[in-house]
Amino acid sequence: MPKSDQSVLAKQPTLHCTLAYSGKSIKSGKSIKKYLALIGFSLLWLWVGACGRAAPSDSSEDPTATATSVSLAVIADTPTRQSAETSGADNGTDQSPGVETVATANDVSTGDNLANPAEQSVEIESVPQPEGCGDEDIALDLAGYPQYVILIEQLGCPQSMGLTDPVAINEFGPGPEFDRFMLWFSRSQQIYVLFPDRTWQVFDDTWAEGDIEIQCNPLDGEATSPPLPRRGFGKLWCSDAAIQEVMGTIVREERQCQHAVTQSFEKGQMLGCFEDATIRYIQIRSDQTWEMVYVQ
Repeated sequence: MPKSDQSVLAKQPTLHCTLAYSGKSIKSGKSIKKYLALIGFSLLWLWVGACGRAAPSDSSEDPTATATSVSLAVIADTPTRQSAETSGADNGTDQSPGVETVATANDVSTGDNLANPAEQSVEIESVPQPEGCGDEDIALDLAGYPQYVILIEQLGCPQSMGLTDPVAINEFGPGPEFDRFMLWFSRSQQIYVLFPDRTWQVFDDTWAEGDIEIQCNPLDGEATSPPLPRRGFGKLWCSDAAIQEVMGTIVREERQCQHAVTQSFEKGQMLGCFEDATIRYIQIRSDQTWEMVYVQ
């Protein structure tokens, strides 16, 4: 190296890097740059190779994870729906006596518990047990009686279960606001005559199948029903002039209630006569009075 060059180098700091490579020490600027470039390229190649190997591993795991999450969702759906059908005893909710709680689909939260049962449940009330009465409940079909809350006060405690034996009915006198009736109870084979003054009398039904249906005709014209009562009602009507005078004729033929429920109470009995979209609730009281509520 020329002396001029050596003097220049002497004035500047010299960078000496020593690399252990094949057991030799190398002190050269050009050689260092060459080997640094080689090392950098090697490190870059190793990094690229490592990234290339990691990519397949991630892609291979995704389908498995997705499939697992879907299968878990399907399996978890079954017990969730079943929990909506379980009773309050199964899910820890309290049920009041006489109240049945039905869970809807909206009641189901995550897990097996019902969400807000007091707000989202549907309550179906049964007929309450009369306070101070025995084991007999009021017949469910009588729960629609408009004055139901004072039914116990009016008739006392139930004395029997509600019966659904056939009952026949016939209105008498001018309508449409009928105020007199005849009722036939199949169980006792008796006819109750409900007079317009709100009193009643009971008679045995003496008419039998095969007897003449219309047994008298005090009216001018052909004997037809209406206006003449027939069968057991007609026989009683024809045999008692006082009943005939007070009750008058009929504008509709006698028939059975489409559905009837009768229940005995301490102070009488209650009849619910269901016809089409109407219900007649009739109290036949032990003090020889009667009362009817007509519901349309």
